[in-house]
Amino acid sequence: MESLVPNSPLANRKLIVVSNRLPLTITQTSSGEVTTKMSGGGLVAALEGVRGKENFMWIGWTGGYVHPDDQEKITDALVKEHFRPVFLDQRLENGFYNGFSNSVLWPICHYMPYESVLADRDSFDEWWKMYRLANVQFADVILANYRPGDFVWIHDYQLMLLPEMLRTKMPDIKLGYFHHIPFPSKEIWQTLPRRKELLLGLLGCDLIAFHTYDYARHFLSCCSKIAGVETTPVECRYNGRLVTVHSSPVGIEPSKFDTLLACDSVQKEIAELQELYAGQKVIICCDRLDPIKGVPHRLKAYAMFLEQNPEWIGKVVLIQIAVPSREQVDSFRKLKDETDTLVGMINSTLNMGAVGTKPITYMYQSVSPQLLTAMYYIADMCLISSIRDGMNLVASEFVACQKERHGLLLLSEFAGCANAMGGALLFNPWSQREIADAILTGLNMSDQERTERYKINWNYVKTFTATQWSDDFVTTLQTAVKKNEQIVNKEQLTADILRSPWVEAERRVLIFASDGFVMPFSDDRHFFPNTRTLSAIKRLADDPRNAVYITGGRDKKALRTWFKGTKCGLFAEYGAFFRPRPTPENPDPSFEEQDHNPDQAWKDDVRKLLQHFVDLNPGAELDEKDTSFTWNYRNTLVDSSQLVHSVREIRLLLGKSSFPVHVHQARFSLEIMPASHNMASVVKQILFREKPYNFVLYFGDAVEAEIDEGATMVSCSVRSTENIHQLSQKYYLRDDAITLLLETLEGLSRDRDFPIAATQSVRDFEMLRETTEKKSWP
Repeated sequence: MESLVPNSPLANRKLIVVSNRLPLTITQTSSGEVTTKMSGGGLVAALEGVRGKENFMWIGWTGGYVHPDDQEKITDALVKEHFRPVFLDQRLENGFYNGFSNSVLWPICHYMPYESVLADRDSFDEWWKMYRLANVQFADVILANYRPGDFVWIHDYQLMLLPEMLRTKMPDIKLGYFHHIPFPSKEIWQTLPRRKELLLGLLGCDLIAFHTYDYARHFLSCCSKIAGVETTPVECRYNGRLVTVHSSPVGIEPSKFDTLLACDSVQKEIAELQELYAGQKVIICCDRLDPIKGVPHRLKAYAMFLEQNPEWIGKVVLIQIAVPSREQVDSFRKLKDETDTLVGMINSTLNMGAVGTKPITYMYQSVSPQLLTAMYYIADMCLISSIRDGMNLVASEFVACQKERHGLLLLSEFAGCANAMGGALLFNPWSQREIADAILTGLNMSDQERTERYKINWNYVKTFTATQWSDDFVTTLQTAVKKNEQIVNKEQLTADILRSPWVEAERRVLIFASDGFVMPFSDDRHFFPNTRTLSAIKRLADDPRNAVYITGGRDKKALRTWFKGTKCGLFAEYGAFFRPRPTPENPDPSFEEQDHNPDQAWKDDVRKLLQHFVDLNPGAELDEKDTSFTWNYRNTLVDSSQLVHSVREIRLLLGKSSFPVHVHQARFSLEIMPASHNMASVVKQILFREKPYNFVLYFGDAVEAEIDEGATMVSCSVRSTENIHQLSQKYYLRDDAITLLLETLEGLSRDRDFPIAATQSVRDFEMLRETTEKKSWP
């Protein structure tokens, strides 16, 4: 791994960490002095290895409203500690944090209902606006502190729009994102208004990482099916770049608990707790009091266990630490009331009247690390019943404190760490019976089995530590950046590059040899031309100095329909059919078959092969044209790994066959066509037909072409259809820049001095930033 610490080859590079909140509490005395105190939490511990270095910076919201008169003083105090604050006013804070982040994104990512939010359309729209504006303000602070070569690491769901905003302003920025909560399945995510904008916001990254493979798989599925982005099991291909999608579970530092257990104060707590619970089995539960933690489910299941196994009353105690959380939120207050009621009912009805035998010790408070460590140590079991959880580090903390006693972990199947903790006893948290049975099984388990299960869990905890997690992320980010640097070495095509040769050329040839330039993918099952792009192409074709040709895999009917009334030459099915450019003598030419004796004997066998893979992959479609087939897999419902296997299998089988065909990898599809049909021969034919010419502008996959002496040819690709690393063209275009570039060229053709084309995302960012700067909230 290339080091990001001082005295390394990359010592001039910063690691900029960005989170919703800074990990500290800021106070200001009556005299105006600013003091700060570091907060606890998993992220602070995980970044301990890099935090505090000279080349480290942490950017985040201060956590509350700061009067403009105090902002400079607070900023000065934080800069000394390598922090940079983001200041949000009260309206922005409420809509961004309490509104969209916690009332929309948090519930949907945890599979919780949020229909009441959507019912109030005005509130939702206001929250969305505030969410975007807050992300813009984060972007401004980052851009003010970013220097070329720095790495930016963004954390969590509050900042999902931030990556694309930064990429828009700084195309070469080195950018990673970690999602600390679950990412839901496509069926859940697609219910969310603004679902696509959030996905595309994240795709400005070089690396997007999740705790588990399942979360990463869900994200990739959403990108493919909802955003129409080309994906593989490990990456997305978007706007001419590769976005690596990675899974890496966050961990803890076990050595910190070793240090705590060695403290005299902790040993004293342990002795007192062992005396208090002498003769009883102890079950420890520690959670924020949050609906996702399943606390009421757990308490009801525990009551069921005691009712069904009364011999354990007085011999087992459940310690429930409930850390206060979002007490101002209605649903959280109701949860506390329900929890209080359940604890009171269980303690009053299931204690058999014995003194000191309350089944539950209930602590609605935060506890010190010393007391929590002592409780972990004396416990026989740790019970985690989350109904949905990103990772849950309580499990790791408990294991770290149990090296002597080998306590048992009872774990919800829906906790993110469930698949990693192979020694845990798993249960369905929605089933009270399963939780009750797990408690009984754990209490009756032999010491030998508990020890074997503990060893499995301990091996995971000591391997996947916080330091390992942060190192893995930075290493993977550096690798992802290097991949994109190979691609970004190609220059983005702009009107400035084309202006001089375009204006000076007396005769130009324009060849659109990729569907992606004319037919960007939509959310619909079918693809339609971009009407603005078509209008620009039509106007370019009307210029007598331009010879415009459209070619690709589309059939005659589609091209005839879309380009009716234009002066474009058309090649259907990669040159199988040709329609010349209209002339005054022949204003409506027909398609001509290029190959008059085509060999079609192979089609029956290939049709059967492709149909087999349609049947294996529900949602796949087979499109048969006059001379070719397209196997379209954009709407498949299968796992991405199965789909990748099918694509490779088709290519392998056809490659080894004796059929006179070749396979072209297009976006979300495979095109199977006669070996004689290819783009190189089409381009060669066009250039021969249009002699003499001064300038050739070619959009499509790389081809070798001989051009007239003295002429200039510019080749450009929108995206890779095979492997984005192997593009040989010097230039590339982002998907959202195509139409604007063509409109600019059309304007230059009419001697109009157009500005360089800007992308829609650039315009959106500038508009939002201006709105932020000018706003004056009441």
